[in-house]
Amino acid sequence: MNEVKSFVDNAFKAVRDFVKKVLSFAIDKIILGILQFGKLLVFIKKFLSNPRKYLKPLSQKISGYLKGVDDGFKAQIDKYFGNDNKAVTTTPENEISSTAGAIQKKDDPSATQDSATWSEIGEGVWDIMKKKWTEVKKDPLSIVFNLLMDLALPIVGNIKDIIKLFKDIKKIVTKPLGARSLEEFWTSLLHLLDIPILIYNTFWSIVGRSLALPLIIASFVPHPVVKAIAIAAGYALLAALITGELANIGQKLLLLKTGSTNESEKKDAYNGLADSLIAFAMEAAMAILILVVAAVGHVVKGVFGFIRGKVFKPKIPSKKAADIDVSSGKKTDVPESTQRGRPEDGASTAKPGDFTPDELRSSRKAAQNKARDPENIKDVSDPSLAKTYDKEIDLGDGRIYRRDKKTKKWCLFKNPRKCGEDLGDEVNRTADLSSTASKVFEEIASFRKGLEVPTTGTLKEKGVVTKLDVNGNEYFGINSWAKSDDAAKQAFKDEGFVNPETGKVPHRAVANHAEGDVFLQAFKSGNKGGHGKLFIDAARCGFCKSGVHGLAKTLKLVTLEIFELLETGSVKYTLIKSGKTVDTKIIKL
Repeated sequence: MNEVKSFVDNAFKAVRDFVKKVLSFAIDKIILGILQFGKLLVFIKKFLSNPRKYLKPLSQKISGYLKGVDDGFKAQIDKYFGNDNKAVTTTPENEISSTAGAIQKKDDPSATQDSATWSEIGEGVWDIMKKKWTEVKKDPLSIVFNLLMDLALPIVGNIKDIIKLFKDIKKIVTKPLGARSLEEFWTSLLHLLDIPILIYNTFWSIVGRSLALPLIIASFVPHPVVKAIAIAAGYALLAALITGELANIGQKLLLLKTGSTNESEKKDAYNGLADSLIAFAMEAAMAILILVVAAVGHVVKGVFGFIRGKVFKPKIPSKKAADIDVSSGKKTDVPESTQRGRPEDGASTAKPGDFTPDELRSSRKAAQNKARDPENIKDVSDPSLAKTYDKEIDLGDGRIYRRDKKTKKWCLFKNPRKCGEDLGDEVNRTADLSSTASKVFEEIASFRKGLEVPTTGTLKEKGVVTKLDVNGNEYFGINSWAKSDDAAKQAFKDEGFVNPETGKVPHRAVANHAEGDVFLQAFKSGNKGGHGKLFIDAARCGFCKSGVHGLAKTLKLVTLEIFELLETGSVKYTLIKSGKTVDTKIIKL
């Protein structure tokens, strides 16, 4: 009895100690969270009261990054334009005005007028660039401030651009223009040519500044039409800005090399060239960046999908799981009249009586029987028909069904043809299996390039990568994602991933395989129920052949479509409904 009493006392003591530790830990974490939140509020208050205090270190870093850029730029000027040690002379009355951000000079009518050499152009542009870099390094915070102002209040920059445009035009038309000689006429014409270029560049500068923030916001909108419009507008703006800068560079070089200009006019041209070279370099860098980003788009998308499933919680559709049935493709809350689709699309050439009801019924039956084997559904081979139709089923007796790309209805070709035929959702789903699998496995292949996948027992060299799509949310997984099989199984236990029928977590091997990785990600994000598609770039192992059924049950999926990429290059398709396999096919990509 004493031993039993001692055992019970020790047990109660252990429980009390455990509860105390848990409460202590929870209280400590709550207090720590309150303190961190308080620090955040204090920081926000300090930042709003004196933002310059925090932005100044940022500007100093920018200044550090710019250090040495001026020397590098001069080296490039000397390399391509030469250096004959003829510096551009400056006088106190012809100095740069740093307040206006442009070169302000007083014209000297008595100054000598001639054309500039390439060396003089290079030295002149370098002299202007050096002064501009000096001004930037004095106050790098102005770059950040001006950028934020352009995004938040573009109207301010637009008004400044318009005022500057009028000043520049006034400066041109008040020059001593003339046509007493061919050289004077040509120089005057080049000066006047600067006016349309100024108007063009100012117009696109205002458009770009006004649309910058809306385009940035629109690029993050998930709707494909909105995103496409934003991208197209961005490309158009970039092309327009580059065109304007090239026109300005060409006009200034023509003026300097072929016109007769005095020292003041040369400095104006050097200043314009310097501004255009800076802008053109930035725009060219943006264009190159766009091309590079487009090239690695698939890899980025795959990596983001892999991380998102582990870190971020996706939005769960409000539609109930039972409202959609993949095997039938129907929505229970959609009227039957809507499920039938559109009326006949008008492409029929058949007249009433050309096809009897029995003939149409037997043709549909024959097509549905043939469609059970995906090999009988081919891409449309006739180029003239491929613009309108994507898939065809040859019944072998002169009758061919072809599917309309837009309506997803089928046309029976037998001269005449009868269109608007509905062969059922099962036939359409089978017809789309090959294209769906090809697209996703290409995406997985791109995802692999940016990731080192651990080796596995069945595929020692390349491992296994999976993608799970549950109700439109995507998750990428790899084999051996945990340190060990036991660690993976413990992770499932910690998250409460328990089969509702058996009350057990998945087998340790299934848990640490790529299939287990994606299902655990979906479970942790709260994405349960509905319908899923699982893509595996290898055949399932013995554990996962049965283990995936349990994973689907635990995730409460109504249906699960499985695509396994076989060594032959074909795809094994399996449809699981309510935990049971109801269909299996071999698809050739």
